[in-house]
Amino acid sequence: MKHFHTPSMGLALIVGIFAAGEASAIDFGGQNYVALAAGSTTLPTQGLYQQNFQFVNIGFDNQARLNGFLGVTLGRAFSNGLRPELELSRRENDISKFGNRLYDGGGQLDGHGTEGGDFALLNVWYDIDLSRFNIPVRPYIGAGLGRARIKVKGLEAGGVNFGDAKADVSANQLGVGLAFNVTDNLTLSLDYRYIRTEAGNFGSIPNIPPGDVEARYKASSTSIALRIHF
Repeated sequence: MKHFHTPSMGLALIVGIFAAGEASAIDFGGQNYVALAAGSTTLPTQGLYQQNFQFVNIGFDNQARLNGFLGVTLGRAFSNGLRPELELSRRENDISKFGNRLYDGGGQLDGHGTEGGDFALLNVWYDIDLSRFNIPVRPYIGAGLGRARIKVKGLEAGGVNFGDAKADVSANQLGVGLAFNVTDNLTLSLDYRYIRTEAGNFGSIPNIPPGDVEARYKASSTSIALRIHF
């Protein structure tokens, strides 16, 4: 199983961002910033696999809630529109049901527990300046990649407890959003992210036939972020 090196990777990314900022300040200008974000996350039905066979589907409660996505970012906004940043974020959803249960003859059961993840990502965004058209809002688009620890907690269905599980995986995301300046040093943005990981190995789970369980995490998040420039 791969190991999760968030502290060392985070330090390297922070150094890289600010080194690039200092080296490019003469040519591009720009400001450093820190941002806080909160929002909601939705997950599609997720398949669990053993030996490449899908043995169950997990469904999620995707009701909107402001703590479904929490994030902090540190980056630099260059005057040419490029905006590299380091993101540390967390996503979480409640599990609501189990379907297509191969080991129990199919059917559906109510489920309980949570699934989420901690993410460390390096993103690069491009801000589109529309000020020449007297439009104060700046759309942006971009992508990111990094590492994630996906965690399942309190997994239970039909009175059977399947315990907790976790997997360390690579992750990548796509994002778009709209931003506008509240003041010279404050920016508010509305953000959308789609994130996807590689298939993770969650090991053996209690109360099902022996064998490693694999699953891939996919999620869409919408959030509001406040950037503080310095």
